[in-house]
Amino acid sequence: MDKRSNRNTAWRHRSAAFHLVELLVVIAVIAILAAIILPRYLGGHTPNGKVVKAPITAARDVECRSNLAQLRQAIEMERQSS
Repeated sequence: MDKRSNRNTAWRHRSAAFHLVELLVVIAVIAILAAIILPRYLGGHTPNGKVVKAPITAARDVECRSNLAQLRQAIEMERQSS
């Protein structure tokens, strides 16, 4: 009876902790997900070699182009009125 109880407590004690292999697998999965997800948010290259801008940079470019178009339109309206 004592041998069985010792085995059960030893098994419970071992299974309660994470093994090094389990931790390495979790870290590898997180690294793979980060490698897939981060380039979309930080910019990078597509498999074709095309450069992809980060969404924040692309949004700033769109805003700048919009501002330039508005300035161009305002200058044109000023020229026509004088």
